Amino acid sequence: MEENNSKIKQRILEYAKLKGFSKRKIYIDTGISNGILDKPTGLTESNIERFLSTYNEVNPTWFVTGIGGIMKSDSHNVSEPTTSYNRVTGIDAQFEEMFARYLKSPKAKNEIKKIVATQISGITDKLGLLILDNEIKAEIEKAIAENLKEQEVKQ
Repeated sequence: MEENNSKIKQRILEYAKLKGFSKRKIYIDTGISNGILDKPTGLTESNIERFLSTYNEVNPTWFVTGIGGIMKSDSHNVSEPTTSYNRVTGIDAQFEEMFARYLKSPKAKNEIKKIVATQISGITDKLGLLILDNEIKAEIEKAIAENLKEQEVKQ
């Protein structure tokens, strides 16, 4: 795992290694853009949601914090006392509730908007390099701007 990757990306790669998955399989299964796991930038909220909803056996507490096991339940730990499962499940529920509240906070929404805006700006720049016809480029930029305004109105 490369040091320039975020801890969440490192955990995705650790999960992939455990399951014998390639990055390509992760991209195909989740819809996460090809190459994202190799970039030094963090993942967007939607990419995190895609990963966790696709691979719902992944323990979200481990995924975000690195605490606990990779999988929600591990049938190989039969000798482990059941009371520890209840305790871990309680921690998972508390964490999920706190994480959901955080994502609803104005501060988190603003940070997510900044990340998305940065990603869109980068995509727009890359499209600009690919598209030589200025009219098409202007139409794409206008469509992206309108889409962003629609998303802000919905929120």
